[in-house]
Amino acid sequence: MLVDGRVYKVLNFDDLNSLVSLGEWIKNNLTIYAEDEKISKNHLMLFLEHIKNNTKEQRVEHKRDWFDRVDELLERLNKNE
Repeated sequence: MLVDGRVYKVLNFDDLNSLVSLGEWIKNNLTIYAEDEKISKNHLMLFLEHIKNNTKEQRVEHKRDWFDRVDELLERLNKNE
């Protein structure tokens, strides 16, 4: 998305279907991981917490659904530890 001449990456609700889909979005839209690099659980937790905090601050349609989905993914990460 282009806003005021700057490119912004947009995370859609469907990108939070699973940890795999979130990881794919991160690799496709951010330049901090190589295509074949695995994203650590700690980093995924940081991304999810960041998403949750930003959702609080912005006008997001179906905000409760976003919180629930992020919490589900955080629970999955905690179960795998």
